[in-house]
Amino acid sequence: MNSLLRHVRHYLCSFQLRLFLTLALTVTVFVAGTGYLAYLKARQSVESQIQRYAIGSADQIAVRVHAFLSQHRHSVGLLKSALENGLVDASDPRRLLQFFHLLKQNHEAFVNIYFGDRNGNFTMVPPQLPEVHKVFDPRLRPWYRGACQTGRLYWTDVYTFASSQAPGITASMPVFGSGGQLAGVCGIDIDLSTFSRFVKSIKVGTHGYAYIIENQHARVIAHPDIVGHQRDPRPMDSLAAAIRQLRAAQQKFGVTHIGAEAFFTAISNYPDKDWTVGVTLPMAESFEHIRTIKRATLTLVAVAVALSWLSSYLLTVNLVTPLKRLQQGFERVSGGDLDHRVRITHPNVVASLAQDFNRMATSLRQSQAALEETYRALAEKEKMAALGMLTAGIAHEIKNPLGIIQGAAQVVANTQRPMEMRERAAQFIIDEVQRLNMTLKTFLEFARPHRLRLEAVDAHQLLRQALAYIEPSASQQKIQLEMDLSAPASVCRLDPDQIHQMFLNLLINALQAMPHGGHLSIATANDGSSAGNASTESPGGFLVIHLQDSGCGMTAEQAEKIFEPFTSFKDDGVGLGLAIVQRTLQRHGGHIAVRSRPREGTCFSIHLPLPPNGEDHDA
Repeated sequence: MNSLLRHVRHYLCSFQLRLFLTLALTVTVFVAGTGYLAYLKARQSVESQIQRYAIGSADQIAVRVHAFLSQHRHSVGLLKSALENGLVDASDPRRLLQFFHLLKQNHEAFVNIYFGDRNGNFTMVPPQLPEVHKVFDPRLRPWYRGACQTGRLYWTDVYTFASSQAPGITASMPVFGSGGQLAGVCGIDIDLSTFSRFVKSIKVGTHGYAYIIENQHARVIAHPDIVGHQRDPRPMDSLAAAIRQLRAAQQKFGVTHIGAEAFFTAISNYPDKDWTVGVTLPMAESFEHIRTIKRATLTLVAVAVALSWLSSYLLTVNLVTPLKRLQQGFERVSGGDLDHRVRITHPNVVASLAQDFNRMATSLRQSQAALEETYRALAEKEKMAALGMLTAGIAHEIKNPLGIIQGAAQVVANTQRPMEMRERAAQFIIDEVQRLNMTLKTFLEFARPHRLRLEAVDAHQLLRQALAYIEPSASQQKIQLEMDLSAPASVCRLDPDQIHQMFLNLLINALQAMPHGGHLSIATANDGSSAGNASTESPGGFLVIHLQDSGCGMTAEQAEKIFEPFTSFKDDGVGLGLAIVQRTLQRHGGHIAVRSRPREGTCFSIHLPLPPNGEDHDA
């Protein structure tokens, strides 16, 4: 039993099992992930098709509803023309009834056809009940008033018919006499049941349906369930609420819920009325294709995973078995059996492994010697390149001032020139000599920096002194200064003169970047890391100083080169200021980083090393 357990533990820790699991799990994750992404893509495609179908159906149904109502509009126009042109005598109720009966026989969808004159007389097919007709005044009805006010075709909102007490809408038009005076109003009624019967006849998918909602009152006026005047108001209210949400979100497609069932819903605006045409498709029906895709994807993934595990097992056996035989051969030879030989023909890499190792070691010794020689040559070339760059920079900075001095000297030497011009030329010579002197001083400071005189200094105090120096200039340029020196530890071992000069250089650069005013903030914090700079480390952490301006900023390419010697993006710059700043920080064991975007300002982050915990921090 112990032997069995030992073999099991050995196998669980074996290279063969780890290799098999690595290959099998990697392929499994890849296949499963690919299958899942394919399923999501297919689902997204199906949902997109459903959305296009639903929105397209809603738009087409709006066109069909418009065509359906156009029949009523044309019939009302025909009735108006017949009355105005004398084809039917509006004053003869018998002739009117005959004409109305003839018109209704050809249009069964017309519920009521009628004419009311300006004197209150009313003729309708089918006729009203006597008790209704006695007290009925057409001039008080919405269809009569609307036609009179607009003077043209008028569609009423949904209202209750006096004859049948059923809800519906009316298309009416005013009828004018030969002198242009109003003779009356003719109209045709359409009840919501007839309207809904037409909407129900429109097929939308397998179990989908269309409907129409009056936006002003958020009321369903046409729906398959309204046919026969029998309906459950709860689904209607849910539909109206869902349509309000879609319109409020300015969307034409979304998911709605009626009871416990979810639906895809698309809407379209009806062109002639404040109506919304809606199309609703059950999500269960729509997702049947997605479920089919899901089942097929799961089947393919399961088959692919099974095949991958089998392939991983076979690959592991074919690779690990020769390695085990090679290991056994090493053990026997190291045990003294020098006559033992290992015969491995497959894979070839195992058979040649020992020979390749010896050849590799020999090659490494030769490469090491070659690399040492290459390093020496590269160091010499870098030294010469640095010297050439320094020489070129000096020549470039001296060339232009010398040209100005030469031209000015020729003016001074020419006695025929006006004295004022010669004096101005002499002043040019003085200015350019002073500029050359400053340039050479900067070059010497970069090429031969002063020896550091380190002492415990409060960096916050140095910052305050530098800020006091630039404060008048900042006020004159309308630059707002903000200082937050809240770092708990600010005492560092520094050369105060060099760090003070470094702060001045950075602050002056910030002012020059904001010639038309802006905002300059200085903040400090303590950080225990090297902020991503592996070349500098500090056991006590760093004092981080952030200088953030709102100036013109720099591009990413400019920010990468800003610390290189002789790199300047100002017309009068030598290009050594920031290079000196960087080298000063490096000599102190710190570093500097920059973040900048064009027209968004620049932030320099200065990292000064803090003494280790326990050392004297007093300045």
